[in-house]
Amino acid sequence: DILEVIYRISSLKGTTSKQLDRIRKDKATKRGSFDNNLFLISTED
Repeated sequence: DILEVIYRISSLKGTTSKQLDRIRKDKATKRGSFDNNLFLISTED
């Protein structure tokens, strides 16, 4: 259901599902992904 909502929002913004997947893969390459179930909770300055 969540994925359907994301696809619908991207469609309304004029982005295809292929473009959305490319964006997701690019971000995962540059910033990492949640493959290891690790989340950044906070940072200190």
